[in-house]
Amino acid sequence: MANLQRGQGRPVDAPDRLRDFLDIVYQRYHRREMVPPDPLQCLYAYDDPGEREVAALLAASLAVGRAQSIVHQVSGVLSRMGPKPASFLKEADAEDMQRVCRGFRYRFFAEDELRAFLEGVRAILRLWGSLESAMAQCLARSQGDVLRALDLFAGMLECGAPDEGPRRNRLLASPAGGSACKRWHLFLRWMVRCDAVDPAGGRACSLGISSFPWILTCSPSPAPATSPHADTATSRPLWKSRKGFDGCVPTIPSGTIFP
Repeated sequence: MANLQRGQGRPVDAPDRLRDFLDIVYQRYHRREMVPPDPLQCLYAYDDPGEREVAALLAASLAVGRAQSIVHQVSGVLSRMGPKPASFLKEADAEDMQRVCRGFRYRFFAEDELRAFLEGVRAILRLWGSLESAMAQCLARSQGDVLRALDLFAGMLECGAPDEGPRRNRLLASPAGGSACKRWHLFLRWMVRCDAVDPAGGRACSLGISSFPWILTCSPSPAPATSPHADTATSRPLWKSRKGFDGCVPTIPSGTIFP
């Protein structure tokens, strides 16, 4: 690689050599068959973006330790929720949640933490319709500050959990608490990038938005009529344009579960 030349014999500088090398690596390894045993493979079973985003959040949140162990744990939890984890959570009662989480233990994550986490996800899905819509609210509230939006999103998950849940849920990282939030950013990458490996979430591919398309979407799924951010007369969500965004974000209704 050190002898690569461009143009009329001009020596290639270090940035050019690095770019050429990385292009070769990308073309060789950026293929779906090269993904296992990465937990990203847990997302491929879900064609529906609403189901996929729940699998992605679970997989990213448990992404600690050996890849094979992560996949084993994530697959076990997802299998108990059936082929549609988001749909399952929206309808799940206390007995269903107990069945999914019973006996769970992975490294320092305990059964009560998983249950509180999934109950938080359930609350968000019931209130906002999708994780994407909830994240859009958080991004609007934070005025585009992604770390602040992650703090708000984590707060939503905590508020959705029962009061008798664990005092500190290690499945929920917080930028304000000093966390590097590597698992949160892993989740966002899976939901943002749309290529041969990363499946993206929502309408990222069709919109072609280059910066955080999963959470900067101008056509999210319609909110359920019972949602507080839906127009009860038309059963359509209330939207407004926000300067500085590539799309539209929902208005923030009063009485939401922002911390």
